[in-house]
Amino acid sequence: MSASEVEAMKDLNLENQEVDANEPAAPQSRAERRSRKLMQGVGLKKVEGIQRVTLRRPRGHLYVVAKPEVFKSAVSDCYVIFGEVKSEDMSAFAQAQAAQMAQAQKSVSDDAGTASSAPSFNLNDLTSSKKVEDDEEEDENAPIDETGVDQKDIDLVMEQVSCSRRKAVKALKENDGDLINAIMSVS
Repeated sequence: MSASEVEAMKDLNLENQEVDANEPAAPQSRAERRSRKLMQGVGLKKVEGIQRVTLRRPRGHLYVVAKPEVFKSAVSDCYVIFGEVKSEDMSAFAQAQAAQMAQAQKSVSDDAGTASSAPSFNLNDLTSSKKVEDDEEEDENAPIDETGVDQKDIDLVMEQVSCSRRKAVKALKENDGDLINAIMSVS
């Protein structure tokens, strides 16, 4: 080998080292190296400075590539992305964030020791007052007229709706013995 050939080999080694410095530090498989080389051979140029790529899918799903290697076509807006893809579900993230906010609001209201100025609405209060009104309307001592109504139907309505025998009989009579409509009217 002549001195000029040795100089050329040193220059070639230096160029290879510079190219390797631009490559990512993660180990690459042979197929990945070939793919990257082909991308440059096809005319795709490497895009520098991209730190994260996010692909949106329907229903709030995201595919995220952190530290990607991006190649762009010179003639069109076509991109090829190399990197580790992670799936993120934004709906689950939003639910978790809402739960955190609710917890924070609860702790703030507990720390303040005062009730909120907005009126509180409790569904149990409304249903219990309705039950009291219904119970007042019924006379517990009056006999129940069960003529024309099957015992099994009465028991079934009582089981399904958790109501008194009187209400079950009344609902069955109002609905001509139709179980489904009787259950719906009582509940």
